[in-house]
Amino acid sequence: MTEQIFTVMEFCGKGDPMFGGNAADWGLYTTEDMGHAFMCAADAQRLDLVKAYFPTEKEGKAAGEDASLRNGLISVLPVPHDARIPVAQLRWIVGNMHVGTSDEDLTANIVAR
Repeated sequence: MTEQIFTVMEFCGKGDPMFGGNAADWGLYTTEDMGHAFMCAADAQRLDLVKAYFPTEKEGKAAGEDASLRNGLISVLPVPHDARIPVAQLRWIVGNMHVGTSDEDLTANIVAR
């Protein structure tokens, strides 16, 4: 079974900024308070934020619509699968640890591996 996760982008504005336009395509990031915000990659990197990922298109669309301040076009995009990521091992870790384990501890364990 191939698992699919999704990320969200907001497309807003018209014309390439290099030629006088104001278009800006921003990704959806998870904020420090576990909320979501659209921003450019440079701002997200400066704030040390990570992209928001969702298990379904519906959840991604809802989060994007809630976070949009520019009323741009919200697109939910599939994230390409990387064969180097051991999905079965991650599923086993989550299945064995998640009951009674905080999300922060689970995340720390996965990142450490």
